[in-house]
Amino acid sequence: MSKLSKEEQARFSGALWLLELAQSKGVKAAEDELSRRGIREMPLKLKDSDVDVFVNKERDNITKCLLIDTIATLHDEFDFNKDQCERFIERWNLKVSCLAEGYVRWKDLQQSVYEDLGIWIPLSKELDEDG
Repeated sequence: MSKLSKEEQARFSGALWLLELAQSKGVKAAEDELSRRGIREMPLKLKDSDVDVFVNKERDNITKCLLIDTIATLHDEFDFNKDQCERFIERWNLKVSCLAEGYVRWKDLQQSVYEDLGIWIPLSKELDEDG
């Protein structure tokens, strides 16, 4: 029998992991876990504690990238100076903290932007239902 390629080894490993999960926690748990990991393309062999670390790092990176893009746009397109950008960052961080702590939901901010500015930004189904 020939040696398995890395791709075949990864598939086999993933299939075994999924089988063990389905046997220990049920098919629904396996489906939920596949959905959660598949969206983020995270390795299947991560332990739950490592998944949380992965998700938190991912969330932090996305937040920082959005902030960098926003600051660049405010400076390039609207001539925000350093002081204005720093003030914006301070307020941005406060709003992100409020979201993270559950004091406000995305739906609340969405509605506020619509009521105050007349700008409607649709949310994904998950955010619309959950937060």
